[in-house]
Amino acid sequence: MQLRRAMLLVAAAFLFGCNPIAVAPTSPSVVVPVVVVDPPPPVLPAPPPIELSLSVTRGEVYAGEGLSLRAAPIKGELFSPAVYDWTFGDGSTTTTDTNFAAHVYAAGGEYAASVHVRDRDGTEADASTVVIVTRRPSPPKDPPPPPPPPPPCPTITLAPSTLPSGVVGTNYSRKISATGGKGPYDFIVSSGTLPAGLLLSSAGVVSGAPTTPETATFVVRGNDANFCLGSRSYTVTIADTPGVMTASMSCTATSTTVNTAACNISGTYNGAPVPSAQIIDVDWDWDDGTTSSSTTPAQTHTYPQPGTWTVIGVMTATTGDGPKTATASRTVTVPKPTP
Repeated sequence: MQLRRAMLLVAAAFLFGCNPIAVAPTSPSVVVPVVVVDPPPPVLPAPPPIELSLSVTRGEVYAGEGLSLRAAPIKGELFSPAVYDWTFGDGSTTTTDTNFAAHVYAAGGEYAASVHVRDRDGTEADASTVVIVTRRPSPPKDPPPPPPPPPPCPTITLAPSTLPSGVVGTNYSRKISATGGKGPYDFIVSSGTLPAGLLLSSAGVVSGAPTTPETATFVVRGNDANFCLGSRSYTVTIADTPGVMTASMSCTATSTTVNTAACNISGTYNGAPVPSAQIIDVDWDWDDGTTSSSTTPAQTHTYPQPGTWTVIGVMTATTGDGPKTATASRTVTVPKPTP
């Protein structure tokens, strides 16, 4: 009976919200359990709403040029990390973990841009704005005229017209020059190759010691300070042994010039003509007791009276293996003047 009363008291306390009551059993063999009721969890107030502003970080916005949109809370607070979903109004969207986004509008017009943000606590906010995009002013319709074209290049001539032959193992040095343009000139081999052992400097000097008997043909190009150019083809023969230079002479005399003869000397080296520019000296013996010298192959002489004379010329010329000398003679008859 006492056990039943205790159980009824405990049930009544639980139903009516009273503190649990422990009733000591009347009998040592009966244990009544203690029931503990947890209080309900506290109800937290709802966070204040978030108000967000969306703005353009630059004033005038032009089509084709970048801009930046920035979102900032104007009421409440967002907590990082947060995710920003951007809509630019021209069909483009993007997502960032920062409160700003860059964008380029391709054409002018008005665009409704918006952003939706959710922070780490699940707080969400939205903002929008209108972006007005304009076009840059068009360039002037009549741009300044282009500068006049540069003047045409002059004719540039390379000299000498030929280069002498050379000999294997003998030092060779010849200078190529240019005229007609504006110096300084820069020389290169534009096609073909020099004889083995020879080189062309940018100043136009062909030099070296040939190593192989051969005949080489090459084109030298000279560029002036205005990038105008001239060129000339050369053929150089390299002999295995020193060559031989020969000379020949021609003389003429007429009755129109009183007692005067005109002579010309020429030479060959290794069978190739010696250019007149390579003749450095001619010693003349006119057979009338007078002599003379010149640096050109042509010379005239006036005799004391008509007659037949034997003219001797000793020619010295530069060759690929150094200066060479050759002698030629010619008999000339100076007629009596025509009455």
